Amino acid sequence: MKRPPLAPALAAALLMSVVAAPGALAAPTAQHASPEIDIVVKVSPTGGASVETLAEDLDLEVTGTVLASRGIYLVRPRTGAVAGDPERVAKLARSIAKTPGVDYAEPDLTATLADSGFHHWSSQGPVPVGGDAAQLATQPAVEPLRLPAAHALSSGTGATIAVLDTGVDADHPVLAGRVGAGADLVDEDGTPEDASAGVDSNGDGVVDEAVGHGTFVAGLALTVAPDARVLPYRVLDSDGQGSAYVVAEAVHDAAAAGADVINLSLGTVDERKKKDRSRVLTDAIAAAERSGAVVVAAAGNDASAREHHPAAEKHVLSVTALDGAGIAGFADHGSWVDVAAPGTGVVGPVPGGGYARWSGTSMAAPMVAGQAALLAAQDQGRPSGSLVKSIERTAVKAQGPKIKRGSVDVVASLEDSRR
Repeated sequence: MKRPPLAPALAAALLMSVVAAPGALAAPTAQHASPEIDIVVKVSPTGGASVETLAEDLDLEVTGTVLASRGIYLVRPRTGAVAGDPERVAKLARSIAKTPGVDYAEPDLTATLADSGFHHWSSQGPVPVGGDAAQLATQPAVEPLRLPAAHALSSGTGATIAVLDTGVDADHPVLAGRVGAGADLVDEDGTPEDASAGVDSNGDGVVDEAVGHGTFVAGLALTVAPDARVLPYRVLDSDGQGSAYVVAEAVHDAAAAGADVINLSLGTVDERKKKDRSRVLTDAIAAAERSGAVVVAAAGNDASAREHHPAAEKHVLSVTALDGAGIAGFADHGSWVDVAAPGTGVVGPVPGGGYARWSGTSMAAPMVAGQAALLAAQDQGRPSGSLVKSIERTAVKAQGPKIKRGSVDVVASLEDSRR
């Protein structure tokens, strides 16, 4: 869904001021993504069906095979009129799902930032601030997290936090020397750079509105767990758009790379706006949890109690935002939301060596991802489910709308883990 009418110009201006020095970057010409919608198909290894046979029988083109080892493929109708029509694609997916030997078939859902699109709550984007890295440790969010006391117990040494987002500026002073190789699954190369590309993928008139999001998220995770390592996967383009299939691929890759924590400050949405749950992503998250990773996801920012995914998934630690001691007015809530962390006026790094102030559940989630990394480092080899229980068990009730647990207490969770 698109931003409110007043948002595009303001958001664009703010983002340009954050990521570019005066006169250093001309506004690129917007390039719109293809409207064609792929279908995710999982073929049973014992069912006798094959993606090649399906493609031939139903006039489909196989467009993605990176999850072929798991029997999962992307296919697209060769008929353009069908490929661009969400209802007709959904109907075709239901038909494919009934084919013997097919476990499931679903439209490949859009993945979008938890601070834009259907989650968007305000026209306020990142606001540039001066200063240096020292302000990250002295900002208001640090006091309720009690980070100095927490770091006396654990600093995150040896823990890895996978950040699935718009990429990172690995040369930023806050991130330099603390970033692993990762991958760019948007451009399919080894450099998950958080930079402008001149795209308006959601057609809202704003180009590159998500630049800086991944860098900011990674910086917040390291603010909480300063000696942890970030493993970046670029799964969203510079406009903050991607697909559930690509996010699922990154979740599998991050788990295989040994990530202790996987942060998802994003959500999924159906083009028909009828649901936002993706089976391919749900299965990937469950597999990551079985491998020992804690999966953390932002709840969303439309002040709603309606479940959003992947945050509402069973195997996810869902995080909403605090404003002081209470749930922020823009933040999603409800019994499906597990915990809350600071998420208003948070200071973090942005590409080019700068800093900005930003708000959203996207900012709250990496705070909890950092907390999980502190726990993982404190007790290496401890099951991920046990780490999550320490986070949930020690959370304290927050003011405002109901959530499942409450506001995280980092120190209490570390002390709980040592018992």
